[in-house]
Amino acid sequence: MQQIVTKKIRCKSSQAFTLIELLIVIFLISLLYGLAFGYFVNPEKKAGDILSLKEDILRASHDAKRLVCTNECSECFIVSHAGVIKYADSGLLEGAEVFYIDENERLENVVYDQKFQDQDICLEYDIHGNGSATQLIVKTNRGVYLLAAYPNKSQKFDSLEDAQKAWLLGVSETRSEGIR
Repeated sequence: MQQIVTKKIRCKSSQAFTLIELLIVIFLISLLYGLAFGYFVNPEKKAGDILSLKEDILRASHDAKRLVCTNECSECFIVSHAGVIKYADSGLLEGAEVFYIDENERLENVVYDQKFQDQDICLEYDIHGNGSATQLIVKTNRGVYLLAAYPNKSQKFDSLEDAQKAWLLGVSETRSEGIR
């Protein structure tokens, strides 16, 4: 009798996983992989999207403070406390024209009188500690983009005039809320 009980115990302890258990484990691993991979690569914000420029810069270097582009914006660099790294999507801004709105609400071309690594700067985009950034209008061969300061999101427009209107609308909305 004792021999039969020991045999049953041995048989139960040597059983393998069932097919259902294996499928559940594979499903959970796949789900975790999909969530983790989706966190790092968002299909809506692919490389080459100026609208996600700030997020791309911060993802490349968590302490990034500035994007500097030279050589008619064909080369861009992320400048942080850790040093300088080349921005992978430099071609994204190639040939870009940069604008701002002056105190008379006119669209003005930005002219940088500084150099970076002995090259003329064509774009300088600062990210501040509170999450805000330099507000600029950038015109490329892909379109016109308003890189909003904070809290608005960057937007793409068909023309410089439309971007200018959005800039001025955003400024008037923040002033009416008491934010200056």
